[in-house]
Amino acid sequence: MAQSSFPFESIDTTETQFSQMFRNLQDGVDGTYGGTELQVSVGTGLAVDVAAGQAMVRGHYYISDATEALSLATADATNDRLDTVVLKLDPSANSIILAVKTGTPAGSPSAPSLVQTDAGIYEMALANVLVPATSGVPTTITDRREYMGTGIRLWTTATRPTTAVPHVGFNITEATYEGYDPIEDEWGPIGGGGNVASDAIQPNSNQITEDYTFLANQNGVSAGPITIASGVTVTIGATSAWSIV
Repeated sequence: MAQSSFPFESIDTTETQFSQMFRNLQDGVDGTYGGTELQVSVGTGLAVDVAAGQAMVRGHYYISDATEALSLATADATNDRLDTVVLKLDPSANSIILAVKTGTPAGSPSAPSLVQTDAGIYEMALANVLVPATSGVPTTITDRREYMGTGIRLWTTATRPTTAVPHVGFNITEATYEGYDPIEDEWGPIGGGGNVASDAIQPNSNQITEDYTFLANQNGVSAGPITIASGVTVTIGATSAWSIV
């Protein structure tokens, strides 16, 4: 077993040590939810534009002072494709760059997996981009940015943290604060943040656009009508129930 501590005067601190230190200050885009910082939008032709902005990626800092255009691969002749725009950290190249991860065409396409290693390549998602079959332009862009410098993180149901430790954040998909319990291995809502009209109304979205699976012994309720998007599945186990009122 070894012990180490840093930084101190007259003692060299390595790039890896700085990364380990600063990543704990919270990675993400330097901005606020709904802002334009590193926002992905439809570009000219089969391309997307990424607005200027700054971000912390695994303890390394990235700055872009102008809009950057990223080309997309040619659309498939038969099926739609879902690509992901990322900030890609490569410590061996001493760089963070914008990049496009090209997905696999399918009847119900899914976004490509991110590479997130501890000391090597690390990809931070900025947005998913739908490239319809035979299309010359991308269409639906789904924002996946997370933000640094906030006590409460923001995420969607699809981009929740995956590490088995306690998490508290605001779920943009569900429009509510939520927390993760690693002992029970489940997410649950935390009071506040979703009520309006003097706490007399609890709003919920009327569209489900991402797969969702009820955990065992978990019930849910939604104000209807509810539309489930094409290709999306809500899974309800034998010990769970979902009521639409």
